[in-house]
Amino acid sequence: MSDFTSLSSALEQIKNNEQLIDLLYNNAGGSFPELMYSKHGRELHYELQTVVLYIITMELKTLLKNGTLKRVVHTSTNAFNTMKRFDPETLDSPAQNKMFFGPYAASKLALSLWTQELAPHLVALKFVQHAPRVLEKVRAIYEYMYNEVGK
Repeated sequence: MSDFTSLSSALEQIKNNEQLIDLLYNNAGGSFPELMYSKHGRELHYELQTVVLYIITMELKTLLKNGTLKRVVHTSTNAFNTMKRFDPETLDSPAQNKMFFGPYAASKLALSLWTQELAPHLVALKFVQHAPRVLEKVRAIYEYMYNEVGK
């Protein structure tokens, strides 16, 4: 999913073959034993569990609006409750990894935060956090993907 060319192709196939989506259940995840990076240079927890889910949600929002349920479900975790601080500037390149915590927890928190920030602009998204800087960061990556990969 972190290969934007393949992701773009899959999303286009969905948009060309479906008229509506009732429920989008985003459950990308996993915790890696070491820091790993996508070919775009972002830490893989962040790329898969935050950035890619934003791209999928934004690309499929028209089909969701055509659906009956109009629901987006993002799975998260309470692992971020163990975090002492959250710095959105380190999401794409953290200094260290701690399995199930560290980058994993930060990326899941970032998912919840951008979902809360974006919820008023989309349908049926309900979270209790607020973080405009996280949304700005994933939105910039989405714009890069849209412009570089081409639609």
